[in-house]
Amino acid sequence: MERICEALKHTVAMAPASVAASTETATSYLSAIGMPEVEFLVSTGAIASGKKLTVALYAAEDPDGANAVKVAEKTFTASVDMDSAVAVISARVTADRGGYYAVKFQHDCAAAVICAVTMSGPVRYRPAKNDWTLVI
Repeated sequence: MERICEALKHTVAMAPASVAASTETATSYLSAIGMPEVEFLVSTGAIASGKKLTVALYAAEDPDGANAVKVAEKTFTASVDMDSAVAVISARVTADRGGYYAVKFQHDCAAAVICAVTMSGPVRYRPAKNDWTLVI
């Protein structure tokens, strides 16, 4: 049986940070080479009803963002007050886009919001045995 940690590679694209309102914030460009698809999870702190989080997916040729192109963009709107939120951005990896992906996002909340971003992709992956892995 394949475990989730063996099927997906998880990478921190942006560590938790306070993001000011109306400030576009970009993650690092991460390698998706060898992955058929990638998924970014943009996790946020509290968002008030009616406030928006706009997320755009970018693809590039290298980790520096060379020849980056916007693949897609979506605006998420909170329908109720939310203590936290997770926006899911999923894309198939294609050769014409390059092998590196990142997201750029911004929100329109009244105050700064703590945000973090991870990227996951399917691979045949086994984390090295260490004290930071718990497999039960």
